[in-house]
Amino acid sequence: MSVTHRRGGKTMMSGARRRTLAGVGALAVLLTACAGAARQSDRPAARAGEDPGGTDLAALSPTELLDRAGEAVADAGAVRSRLLMQTDSTILTSDFHFDHEACTGLLETAHGSATFLAHGEDAWLMPDEEAWRVNAAAGAGDLPGRYLHGTRAELGHRYFDVASACDLDGQLRGDDAAAVEEEEEEGDWSRGEDTTFRGQAVTSVLRTESDRVSETEHFFLIASEGEPYLLLARRIFATRDGQVTAEAVYSDFGVPVEAEEPPAQLVVEFDQLDGVDPYAFLAEAMSEA
Repeated sequence: MSVTHRRGGKTMMSGARRRTLAGVGALAVLLTACAGAARQSDRPAARAGEDPGGTDLAALSPTELLDRAGEAVADAGAVRSRLLMQTDSTILTSDFHFDHEACTGLLETAHGSATFLAHGEDAWLMPDEEAWRVNAAAGAGDLPGRYLHGTRAELGHRYFDVASACDLDGQLRGDDAAAVEEEEEEGDWSRGEDTTFRGQAVTSVLRTESDRVSETEHFFLIASEGEPYLLLARRIFATRDGQVTAEAVYSDFGVPVEAEEPPAQLVVEFDQLDGVDPYAFLAEAMSEA
């Protein structure tokens, strides 16, 4: 991997509808923060003479099992996450491969797509030509085919935080544990039936929570043979105005991420865009949700 940290001249509707879109906004983190789904205090102690991954999965509570799956992914050091998010009128897909330092990804909508690359705190985003058409009136004519360079935080977005989607450490250390603990007071996780997923034996964990205006279903599949990797996560958020279904499939555990810095002649600094929004295509897609 060859990445140079370059800074150059850069300086470092309705209530139910808003609620539905807010659920989409945190989607990348919610579906991959497996360890955050269980409180760190629930992590089971290893038995004498047994490594931390040696506990019989059948003896674990649902939250302990989720936590164990998060540990397994963290220990693998890398994972690929393919996400499908669908509302009544919009489909969004992403494909991210990330480890503790680097990330590559592709985000696709009906209004265009964007390629994402990160190493350390440096990140690059390249919307495709269709995505830039949404910005035609803002003077984005020379930007197709160029990479935007900034920090991971700068290249994040309120609807789909690709920076967080690439943060393996943040997702697996349970940063959202406090919020999850509060949620757990309103509903319980349970173990589902054992089955197979893509030919692999799995066990399921699920939970349904609801309030006056919405209902959310959580569903996870975890490998029950070999390493207890998280293989699938599904979240269905429904209100009277519509439904958001999100499903992430995980694979390529431990496979190194190959990411190289784009050629300098193809790079534009993010803070030089002067009012051009590289995520306008995404906002357009979500406005139809």
